[in-house]
Amino acid sequence: MRKAGIIGSAAGIALLSTAVVAQVTPPTAEVMAAGATAFSRNCAVCHGAEGGGGAGPQLAGNPITASTLGVVQIIINGYLNHGMPPFGHLSDDVIASIASYIRNSWGNSHGEVTPALVAEIRQSLAAAGPGE
Repeated sequence: MRKAGIIGSAAGIALLSTAVVAQVTPPTAEVMAAGATAFSRNCAVCHGAEGGGGAGPQLAGNPITASTLGVVQIIINGYLNHGMPPFGHLSDDVIASIASYIRNSWGNSHGEVTPALVAEIRQSLAAAGPGE
């Protein structure tokens, strides 16, 4: 299973099952507004203001948006082999709002990502050590 392999540990598998359960709650208008602002400041230059891509891949309709773990991990660690820098310096609140916005805009509808879940994923990534 590729998603669990991203983290490469049993903790990642447990975390993935937690993340799937967390996908059922739609984000509030406040979360979406905060996410739109943070996305505009940090992501739109590469992914496009409407998620249509550019220097970075299209996020509208992108299957990765269905994975809470995948979206949060990529925001935190970046995807250096594909030119995306890490944004792990952003707070859990900001990452959660961006992830929620990406996962629920442009035809995507995958539920809210909470700051607590971002903190859990961040901790799991740190425990797993450096990866790709």
